[in-house]
Amino acid sequence: MTDRGLTVEVLRQAAAAHQEPDPVKRALLQAVWSCLHDSEELRHRCRVDPASLRRVQVRALTEAAQMLSPENGTGWAAAGMLERAIKRFAERVWEFHKADASSLGPVDTLLHEAFLAGDVPRTQRRLYELIRTDA
Repeated sequence: MTDRGLTVEVLRQAAAAHQEPDPVKRALLQAVWSCLHDSEELRHRCRVDPASLRRVQVRALTEAAQMLSPENGTGWAAAGMLERAIKRFAERVWEFHKADASSLGPVDTLLHEAFLAGDVPRTQRRLYELIRTDA
């Protein structure tokens, strides 16, 4: 299998996985997504479908919400915390770390994955619906 084929296969496996990919796969996934982020033609050529990207985005946002939320917090409160984290990330972090998430903390790393996967919901209502239905 070529390097490109292997990279695409690892990307597909990570996108399809419902569990946390190991750190090597996560780093590879972020590197590939950085390349795929702005190129719809490249995503099409690599056969990365929107549903796979959406699954990865939902997983990343759900994990970020779980990290931000206190153990006894409600889904609505978690969505509110996630909304604020996304706003902060979009305004202060995203422009400087589009291509490299290696120096980011765990929540920002998950938000980086979500942003690379496509348009991220920005309202508490949409985030609540997304993390509630994934649970």
